[in-house]
Amino acid sequence: MPNTINYVTRFESKLRELYGQELTSDLLFHSNSDIQVTNTKYIKIPTLSVSGYKDHSRGSMNYNAGSYNNNFEQKTLAHDRDIEFAVDPMDVDETDMILSIGNIQNRFEKTQAIPELDCYTYSKLYSEATRLNMTIKTTALTAANVLSDFDANLEAMEDKGVPLDRLVLFCTAGYKKLLKNAEGVQRTLDVKTGGGIDRRVRTLDDIQHIQTVPSARFKSAFDFTDGCTRLHSH
Repeated sequence: MPNTINYVTRFESKLRELYGQELTSDLLFHSNSDIQVTNTKYIKIPTLSVSGYKDHSRGSMNYNAGSYNNNFEQKTLAHDRDIEFAVDPMDVDETDMILSIGNIQNRFEKTQAIPELDCYTYSKLYSEATRLNMTIKTTALTAANVLSDFDANLEAMEDKGVPLDRLVLFCTAGYKKLLKNAEGVQRTLDVKTGGGIDRRVRTLDDIQHIQTVPSARFKSAFDFTDGCTRLHSH
């Protein structure tokens, strides 16, 4: 007669830790401290223009009259989102706290809220650039041309008077890999104590901050009907 064995089933109450990143677009929300977007639907961004110098008439005590104009550019907050989780206390107890509101909130932030805000922010920047007929490059980047493309972008911004010390480079890990292996880069390897070699690209020319964005969040359009779903591959 064969033995009857009841195998033990073990249930773990600790949730499996998920890999994820914090909000990568956070710096964009702190670039102008004068603009507040809390508890409001409309934002009015002030603009001010003034006239320039005119020729002065020597011997005259009168000065040329200058002119100034102010206006407001109104923006509307249109991406209204909400969600509510109703948790039965019995479900909390009978799952050994797995379905606690703390666990649900934490998992929601990591897997839904934070990725969606990044996705919306970057896709919105793309749609606004398209609406304003900005130049959007589609040339495939390689180790051979990534530096020349970077230089061209930097030149265009510097020519428009953009303060380079405030620039942040948002890019994917694939782009950083191209920079690391770009042709024409003079490399100095920092050999640490113990034999470690540091090959990371932390800064590039005037760009002092490089922010890596997961490629899944760095797309041109998403479907926000239920959560966030990618629509396009570019």
